[in-house]
Amino acid sequence: MIRIFLNFCLVFLLISCNQPKETKIYQNQESNTFEINWAKNFQIIEKGDEVVLKLFYQKKLIQEWSFGHENSNKMVLPLQKIGSGSCEYSIAFEVLGQLEKLQLIDFSKYHFSNAIRKKVSQGIITEVSDGVSIIPEKLFAKKPDIFIASGFNYNSPQYQKLEKLGINILYNFSFDETHPLGRAEWIKVIGLLTGEWEKSVNYFKAVEKAYLDQKKNFENQKITAKKTLINGPYLGSWHIPNKGSYMEILMKDAGFFFPNKKANQTVSSFTLEEIFIHFSDAPFWINPGMFTSLEALKNSESRVDKLKSFSNKKVFSCFGSVTQNGGNDYFEMGYLRPDKVLKDLQNIRLEKFDTLYFFKKL
Repeated sequence: MIRIFLNFCLVFLLISCNQPKETKIYQNQESNTFEINWAKNFQIIEKGDEVVLKLFYQKKLIQEWSFGHENSNKMVLPLQKIGSGSCEYSIAFEVLGQLEKLQLIDFSKYHFSNAIRKKVSQGIITEVSDGVSIIPEKLFAKKPDIFIASGFNYNSPQYQKLEKLGINILYNFSFDETHPLGRAEWIKVIGLLTGEWEKSVNYFKAVEKAYLDQKKNFENQKITAKKTLINGPYLGSWHIPNKGSYMEILMKDAGFFFPNKKANQTVSSFTLEEIFIHFSDAPFWINPGMFTSLEALKNSESRVDKLKSFSNKKVFSCFGSVTQNGGNDYFEMGYLRPDKVLKDLQNIRLEKFDTLYFFKKL
């Protein structure tokens, strides 16, 4: 995970548009069916002897990959050498039992998975980043069939240069998904590439069922939604996710709400003064930043003691399961298992603080 602090600040601001579940089936007259239930940024279509993977960002087609049979001039599935530019993608290989196909990762320091870090220390998996950017020489030395990179930087000069030099870069746009289950469904892309499509489908079905069951059970309890403060100050502003955003959906399904300024945008930007006006009475505060204690939080902004959530000590960080070097399971399994994240948030709402995994009470 490169530039972990910036990624952390962005993670709760991911865009979404809260729409009803819509099942999409892509097929033609001579194809098998590939069903995508929640994700909007990829499609898989089988055309005769070819399998086509289409990748979208903000409704625009960015990439189209065609995989053929052994006698074609296209790449053949399953791929044997794959690189991953994020721990979010890497963990999917482990979940599907395909770590042998994961040949490269970005930077092991920020990986939570012990199995992945162990393979790096054994020289089985190669790091291709210094924690800031890709080191081209290491990438070329391994020459993976495909290197999976975040689509957030799909038009960066570095990636464009690497593509011109023959590195196949597949852009992952899971960060832009409109629902937590949409992001989790990207495990199917890894399943397709590694030859574990059925396993990825079954894995996702289990996650989907767990999430929807938890949501329904919680709704049946008729628990009153509570206002919550979310995120923390960053470069003079405080960003609150708007209605329909990724984090807003999770929070709503867990019994929380927060005021929004502009529902048609990704986030609302508040000044610190506006935060105290609109959120001083919020009984909970979720994810204030990378602080490990209330004292450290107050040292960064002395006025936080005027917030009800702070004075009542109901402040919760998503750094509940971390390694000594900074690996955080929220940024790995948290995306593949939104049902577990939802469970944590619901337990915070129910004040069952001793059962948390991804989150912790400061």
